[in-house]
Amino acid sequence: MDKFRVIDVRDQSILELHDVYLAELQFIALSYVWGTTQTVTLMKATRPDLQNSGALSKLQLPRTIADSISLVELLGFRYLWVYALCIIQDDPDDQGYQIAKMATVYSWAFLTVIAASGENSSAGLPGLGSSTRLREQKAIMVVPPSETDAGLSVMNTLKAHPRHWDQYFTRGQRDADFSKWSKRAWTLQEKALSRRTLVFTDEQVFWTCQQAYFCEESYFEVPSTIVKHYYTNVHKLNVQHLSDANSDPWTLYENLVNKYMLRELTYKGDVLAAFRAILFVMGRSTKMGFLWGLPLSRFEFALSWDTFHGVDRRIALSTIPTTASKQRVRFPSWSWDGMDGRSALCSWRCSPPEVRPFIVAPR
Repeated sequence: MDKFRVIDVRDQSILELHDVYLAELQFIALSYVWGTTQTVTLMKATRPDLQNSGALSKLQLPRTIADSISLVELLGFRYLWVYALCIIQDDPDDQGYQIAKMATVYSWAFLTVIAASGENSSAGLPGLGSSTRLREQKAIMVVPPSETDAGLSVMNTLKAHPRHWDQYFTRGQRDADFSKWSKRAWTLQEKALSRRTLVFTDEQVFWTCQQAYFCEESYFEVPSTIVKHYYTNVHKLNVQHLSDANSDPWTLYENLVNKYMLRELTYKGDVLAAFRAILFVMGRSTKMGFLWGLPLSRFEFALSWDTFHGVDRRIALSTIPTTASKQRVRFPSWSWDGMDGRSALCSWRCSPPEVRPFIVAPR
C-alpha cells in the first residue's frame, strides 16, 4: 500500500508507513462497535500530535481499544490496526483510499480481534482482566483422583439457556451471533475477510480459522446432535474459503448479501462501501466483475431479489464518490443496495427449472 497507518503499541503512537507490503507486516486488526462513545479519532488536526511518541498513553482511549493494545502486547506483536485511529475521519480522500483497501487490510492481518461484547467501544474485552465477566466456568470435583483413578470432574456451563428461541439453532456461536457487533453492517466484511479471528463475547473467547474452531465452553465445539443448524452463523461466512476446490462462491455471495441486509448502518450511504471489500475479494477469486453489488455473470438472476414487509427507496447518496464522474450519487433502484430495509436474493439454486429470468434490451 502507498500509505498505511497502525498503532505502535510499544511507542504508544500512530505510525504512518509508506510503500508497505502488508503480507510482510505482522499486525493485528480490530473489529468492534463504535457506538456513541468513540471519543478519540484520527483527524486532520490531531494527526501530527498522535504521531508523537507516547501520545496515546496520555489519552483516555475507549476501553475496547485500550484492551486491544494490551492484548497485542501480550501476544508479542507490535502493530494494531483500528479504523478510528488509522484512517483520517474528516478527510474524504484518505477515507476513500483506505476503505478501498479494506480487503487487503483484513485479509493480510495476522489475526483479527473481534470485540463482540457490549453495545459500544467502552465494553472492553471480557476475560482479558480479572472481574471482567459476569460468569466464570468452574470445575466441580465429583470423584477425587487417586493413585489408580484419575477421578471425575464436571464443568458448569457458561450459558444456562438461550435468550431467544432461535438461538437453539446457533448454539455454538450464539453469543457472537446475537451481539450488537453482529448487527452492524461494517463488521460482516471484517469477519468474512479475516484469516484468523479471536472473538471476545460476554462470557468466553472463540478462536476460528480455516482449519479449526475452539472456545472455552468445549461443548459448543461439537455440532448439536439434537437440533439441526438451520442458520448460517457468522463464523461460516468467510471468503477465505473460496480457495477451496469445492467451494461454491455464489452460495456464499447469496448468504453474505442476505445476512448483510439484516444489519444496521449509521450512515445509509455506506451500504456499498461496507460491502465493497467482499465484492473485491470475490471478484478477484472468480475473475468476474460486479455492478452496484450484482455479479455480472449472473446478472439476470441477481436482479431477482425480493423484499420483506416492504422497503423504502434509499435516498442517501453514496458516502464514497463513485462512477466515472467521481461524485456522490444515488443508488440504483434495480439493485438490493438501492433499498433501505430488509431485502434478500432469490436463490438461483432453488429456482424451478421453468423459471429462467432474462433481460429484454430496448430497441
